Amino acid sequence: MARDEPSAAAVDVADGDSPSSSPTLTRLREALAALSKAFESGDTASSDAAAALVAEILSPSDADASAALSEQMLREVHAFLSRPSSNQMAIDALSLELPKPVAKLGARMGNCRDIARTIIEFFVSNCSPRDMLCILCEALDTPVALNGSAYLVILLDGLASTLILIQRRHIEQVKVVLPAILRVMHANLSECDGEHGMSAVDLFSAALRIGNAIQEMCKTMVNHRKEELCSILGLYALQNIVSTKWMLFLEYPCMLHPL
Repeated sequence: MARDEPSAAAVDVADGDSPSSSPTLTRLREALAALSKAFESGDTASSDAAAALVAEILSPSDADASAALSEQMLREVHAFLSRPSSNQMAIDALSLELPKPVAKLGARMGNCRDIARTIIEFFVSNCSPRDMLCILCEALDTPVALNGSAYLVILLDGLASTLILIQRRHIEQVKVVLPAILRVMHANLSECDGEHGMSAVDLFSAALRIGNAIQEMCKTMVNHRKEELCSILGLYALQNIVSTKWMLFLEYPCMLHPL
């Protein structure tokens, strides 16, 4: 039982059942401290293990993590990242491990979504844009049973921010990202029905922000490269229009096939 663990017992006595007294939160703080210490000492093996442990702690089962605990864990991670003394290597290590569990926790409810977005934006701003494109695209392909559309929106917003930061090989990077985005958009929109209308709206809004990011990229390019990227943007917009009509047809067939 949790009360048999020294760290859990101490905080349980002081704070009862509040999220801040959770043994899970204590483990998270200890793992983050171990990660920081490992990089300070140059212990690569321990640092990799500590980063993986942080991700594991942030991935509880749906039955184990309340919205309050999820929010507290996200706040703890954000506070760690935001410290002036944070090690860049530790930040890079966490950027490889955390986008998936952070987005999953962020998809729950309440303030979790805003904090998760802030953490993803921190990684985007402080890590390699090309690395973040790969990391976020990989996270897109992870199936999520609970609040899957909210999970995707958080990642898509992170991708939109990352695309704007790309400095070279714009077209090549966009060609890697867009198929992954269109694939998950089609898969998730096909599952939306009248009861999940707002989820579909949120996904389309995120897709629009991706398009806006590509449009910003076009402004920095010239000649045939700009024309090629603009053509890709046009095809992306057309794909989203087709997806919209298909969803409407599935939900309201009479709207698209009047007598």
